[in-house]
Amino acid sequence: MRVLLLADGEVGAKILTFLINNYAEDLALIVTTQVNEIYRIAQENDIPVALFDENEILSKLNSGIDLGILAWWPKIIKSPLLDLPILGFINTHPSLLPYNRGKHYNFWALVEQAPFGVTLHFVDSGVDTGPIVAQREIHYDWCDVTV
Repeated sequence: MRVLLLADGEVGAKILTFLINNYAEDLALIVTTQVNEIYRIAQENDIPVALFDENEILSKLNSGIDLGILAWWPKIIKSPLLDLPILGFINTHPSLLPYNRGKHYNFWALVEQAPFGVTLHFVDSGVDTGPIVAQREIHYDWCDVTV
């Protein structure tokens, strides 16, 4: 399987490390937002790495990608990049979808007293609206709020 990973932040670095430890041979390209820990980890493990430029990704990988993974990815992706992987993209989202879509998931969970958790879902043209792959609820209460 050929995997395209778009990763950012600490969560993205941890997911990259997991993938390298378990599926390194499947990683076709790692894309990140800047020269950072993710970039360094990819280079140290001889995995192709690039900074995000949609046109460059499309020219490098015009076909042959089976799965895309968004690991704490801060940007919304659209066609034609969204259509590149044969199986589509899976996103990691820090809320119990369909509750608290978008960026401020933790704030709205508290304000709306909505269920909270984590979700893996397929990416479609909406924002956090694709079919759900897996979820885990995380219980919380007002004591979890820090000021």
